Amino acid sequence: MTTVLLIDDEPLTTQAIRQILQVHFPSIDIIGEVTNGDKAWDSILRRTPDFIISDIRMPHMDGLQLMERIREAGLSVKVILISAYDDFEYARRAISLGAFGYMVKPFMQNELIQEVSRVCNEIETELAHKQDISKIIPFVEENMIRKLLVGKLKQGDLNLLINLSGGDWNQYVLTIFRFNRTSENKEILEEIVKISMSEEINSLFAKHGCRVVSFFQNENELVVLHTPKLDDIPILQVCLETLSKYTEVTILTGSCRMNFTLEQISFAYVEADKNLIESYTSSVITLPDHDLSSNEKEDYHSELMTRAVEYCKKEFTKDISLQKISDHLNLNKYYFCTLFKSHFNLTFWEYITDLRIGYSKELLSLTNEKTTEISEKCGYLNISHFGKIFKKTTGLTPAEYRKQHQTK
Repeated sequence: MTTVLLIDDEPLTTQAIRQILQVHFPSIDIIGEVTNGDKAWDSILRRTPDFIISDIRMPHMDGLQLMERIREAGLSVKVILISAYDDFEYARRAISLGAFGYMVKPFMQNELIQEVSRVCNEIETELAHKQDISKIIPFVEENMIRKLLVGKLKQGDLNLLINLSGGDWNQYVLTIFRFNRTSENKEILEEIVKISMSEEINSLFAKHGCRVVSFFQNENELVVLHTPKLDDIPILQVCLETLSKYTEVTILTGSCRMNFTLEQISFAYVEADKNLIESYTSSVITLPDHDLSSNEKEDYHSELMTRAVEYCKKEFTKDISLQKISDHLNLNKYYFCTLFKSHFNLTFWEYITDLRIGYSKELLSLTNEKTTEISEKCGYLNISHFGKIFKKTTGLTPAEYRKQHQTK
């Protein structure tokens, strides 16, 4: 079901839009009606709609600022903007930000119907396209990874494989589940591929913070490519115990250094195969020549986090974002979030907030600058948002804090 959020500081406007949608688009789910951009953003974070219909001029955060925040967050939300002003500059900015539609109040009922029909058709087309692609991707991935492991994948095809899997592939772990060569176990293996791998193993990896990139059956083995974690071995032991319910199994695992080449990936697979020891139920083999040692990983992560802190201290007063710092460090943003949290025991945004509020407290104590100026200097373009964050962090409003701490 297509979902929409209505945003306007004039209740009569949202009421009129709701009535038109209910009559002409009964299948659309109206997930909320809010009166300003701040409330809209909170609603979008709780439940992201397929599209929004928003006024441009609103208190706290206007429609254009809301669009900027949606775009920065990478959310796939289509936006139809409405305005009481036939202003070219508004229209120009709306188009530059990627607005799907733009209407000027008072608009005719047919105008709204036309815009909503257009956005619904676009959403349905995109959904159908995604479904078609999702059916093909597993087969393409499997074929490409097979070629990758035996050294037959061309370097130019690697980017396609990375994009399909949705990761940055700066690190990965290759795990091979090798099964006893019997016809009975072959049937069991096929059953595992159909049922257990997709349910139990995938779930086990997910519980331990790993994402399975791809897996497939190859003769009498199950090949799994997954994102890394420093405690891979305990995860593999759990997998081993799970699969041992079905048959005798040996686990081999290999991983490559950062910025690996196709040759390294293929070599890891071949070496794992060469070093197979015919003992079952408790054998875990690693490839030390290709693994980062614990010390190397620790040093590498420390270096990354040092660079991250330097970047944050330099950029926190500007339009910093998770994507920007991840790009700066050449990391996947989700991997960066996990690494940052484990290293500092607080999230990236909690750290940025600490820096910004700390700087704002300094300015409030030592200068006579207006709160709006301090807000902007600390990276908060919305004074209301700054006030809320400051009060939540310190227990005081900026004015109260200044009164208590300003140097006479």
